[in-house]
Amino acid sequence: MFVPEPGNIRVLVYQLDEDGRHIRHTADHVIGHRTLLGRRRQSVTNRTDGAGGAETGLAVDSVHQRLFVRDRSRILVFDIHPERMQDYPEATHVIGQPDFDTMVQGGGRKKFSGAEIIVDERDQRLFVEDGSRILIFDIDPRRLTNYPDATLVIGQPNFNSREQGLGPNRLTRA
Repeated sequence: MFVPEPGNIRVLVYQLDEDGRHIRHTADHVIGHRTLLGRRRQSVTNRTDGAGGAETGLAVDSVHQRLFVRDRSRILVFDIHPERMQDYPEATHVIGQPDFDTMVQGGGRKKFSGAEIIVDERDQRLFVEDGSRILIFDIDPRRLTNYPDATLVIGQPNFNSREQGLGPNRLTRA
């Protein structure tokens, strides 16, 4: 189970038993800080500090055992296989930024400043809400790369448009 702690800017990881109950009352691992005791924001943007926006953006792909964490204008992808899970893991991929050390908002096919994220496990797609549009990314592990292009946009006529509006093909806010 993954519990975002936006005040501490981290994600706590709890192991569950077969019935979905906590095995322990304390977290087993932490994402976004070096230890479970970490409470302050890491000062550097990198591949391990991935809980900055987790209060509104966590999605689990249980098929491939990955956690998608929205960290402001990027999404970090973490391997959550139980045998490989550890404290302060490095992300395997970054979506929305050209590398793990950049944090710049933008638009088009690659960048966003979105909030909510949803994983479609069956078709391996990631839906990213970005104001008046929704971007869809192909997250199949065989094709996922760092800084991928979105494959589709919903709510706008093209990837560069951000007009809000009413109607059958517009969104006022996703």
